Amino acid sequence: MNALKEKIVFGWCRTFQEQNVYDSEVFSQFKGKVIDEKTKKEVEKDQQIVESYQTPEQRNALHYYKCFVGKGNNSVMVRSLFKSRYWWLLHDKEEVERVNFLWT
Repeated sequence: MNALKEKIVFGWCRTFQEQNVYDSEVFSQFKGKVIDEKTKKEVEKDQQIVESYQTPEQRNALHYYKCFVGKGNNSVMVRSLFKSRYWWLLHDKEEVERVNFLWT
Protein backbone atom coordinates (compact mmCIF):
# COMPACT_ATOMS: atom_id res chain seq x y z
CA MET A 1 0.00 0.00 0.00
CA ASN A 2 2.82 2.39 0.84
CA ALA A 3 4.44 1.98 -2.59
CA LEU A 4 1.08 2.65 -4.25
CA LYS A 5 0.59 5.75 -2.12
CA GLU A 6 4.04 7.06 -3.10
CA LYS A 7 3.30 6.49 -6.80
CA ILE A 8 0.02 8.38 -6.50
CA VAL A 9 1.72 11.31 -4.72
CA PHE A 10 4.48 11.36 -7.36
CA GLY A 11 1.83 11.37 -10.12
CA TRP A 12 -0.01 14.25 -8.45
CA CYS A 13 3.20 16.27 -8.18
CA ARG A 14 3.95 15.69 -11.86
CA THR A 15 0.39 16.73 -12.79
CA PHE A 16 0.64 19.88 -10.68
CA GLN A 17 3.94 20.74 -12.35
CA GLU A 18 2.37 20.32 -15.79
CA GLN A 19 -0.61 22.46 -14.79
CA ASN A 20 1.59 25.31 -13.52
CA VAL A 21 2.25 26.54 -17.05
CA TYR A 22 1.21 30.10 -17.79
CA ASP A 23 -2.06 30.42 -19.72
CA SER A 24 -2.72 34.03 -20.74
CA GLU A 25 -6.51 33.67 -21.05
CA VAL A 26 -6.97 32.18 -17.61
CA PHE A 27 -4.39 34.46 -16.06
CA SER A 28 -5.95 37.65 -17.43
CA GLN A 29 -9.39 36.79 -16.07
CA PHE A 30 -8.13 35.79 -12.61
CA LYS A 31 -10.90 36.59 -10.11
CA GLY A 32 -12.52 38.95 -12.55
CA LYS A 33 -9.58 41.36 -12.52
CA VAL A 34 -8.06 42.29 -15.84
CA ILE A 35 -4.27 42.40 -15.85
CA ASP A 36 -2.55 45.10 -17.84
CA GLU A 37 -0.51 44.31 -20.94
CA LYS A 38 2.80 45.12 -19.27
CA THR A 39 2.25 42.42 -16.64
CA LYS A 40 1.17 39.89 -19.29
CA LYS A 41 4.31 40.54 -21.32
CA GLU A 42 6.53 40.21 -18.24
CA VAL A 43 4.97 36.89 -17.25
CA GLU A 44 5.25 35.54 -20.81
CA LYS A 45 8.88 36.63 -20.95
CA ASP A 46 9.61 34.90 -17.64
CA GLN A 47 7.91 31.71 -18.87
CA GLN A 48 10.07 31.72 -22.00
CA ILE A 49 13.22 32.18 -19.93
CA VAL A 50 12.30 29.22 -17.72
CA GLU A 51 11.55 27.03 -20.74
CA SER A 52 14.81 28.03 -22.44
CA TYR A 53 16.84 26.42 -19.64
CA GLN A 54 15.30 22.99 -20.29
CA THR A 55 15.32 20.83 -23.37
CA PRO A 56 12.06 19.08 -24.35
CA GLU A 57 13.54 15.80 -23.13
CA GLN A 58 14.25 17.29 -19.72
CA ARG A 59 10.74 18.71 -19.40
CA ASN A 60 9.12 15.32 -20.04
CA ALA A 61 11.68 13.09 -18.31
CA LEU A 62 11.16 11.45 -14.95
CA HIS A 63 13.71 12.61 -12.44
CA TYR A 64 15.58 10.00 -10.47
CA TYR A 65 17.77 10.71 -7.48
CA LYS A 66 20.72 8.74 -6.13
CA CYS A 67 21.42 8.04 -2.49
CA PHE A 68 24.14 6.26 -0.56
CA VAL A 69 23.35 4.71 2.81
CA GLY A 70 26.42 3.74 4.83
CA LYS A 71 26.70 2.01 8.20
CA GLY A 72 25.34 4.85 10.32
CA ASN A 73 22.58 4.92 12.92
CA ASN A 74 19.34 3.35 11.65
CA SER A 75 20.93 2.64 8.27
CA VAL A 76 18.68 -0.41 7.72
CA MET A 77 15.57 1.71 8.23
CA VAL A 78 16.86 4.53 6.00
CA ARG A 79 17.81 2.06 3.25
CA SER A 80 14.35 0.44 3.35
CA LEU A 81 12.66 3.84 3.13
CA PHE A 82 14.64 4.76 0.02
CA LYS A 83 13.99 1.34 -1.54
CA SER A 84 10.24 1.90 -1.19
CA ARG A 85 10.43 5.13 -3.21
CA TYR A 86 10.94 4.20 -6.84
CA TRP A 87 12.41 7.57 -7.86
CA TRP A 88 15.38 7.02 -5.53
CA LEU A 89 18.22 4.77 -6.70
CA LEU A 90 20.70 3.27 -4.24
CA HIS A 91 24.31 4.06 -5.11
CA ASP A 92 26.97 1.56 -4.04
CA LYS A 93 29.87 3.96 -3.35
CA GLU A 94 30.27 6.95 -1.05
CA GLU A 95 30.77 9.62 -3.70
CA VAL A 96 29.59 13.04 -2.58
CA GLU A 97 29.63 14.50 -6.10
CA ARG A 98 27.40 11.79 -7.61
CA VAL A 99 24.65 11.34 -5.01
CA ASN A 100 21.78 13.58 -3.90
CA PHE A 101 21.57 12.11 -0.39
CA LEU A 102 24.38 10.64 1.75
CA TRP A 103 23.78 8.77 5.03
CA THR A 104 26.84 7.67 7.03
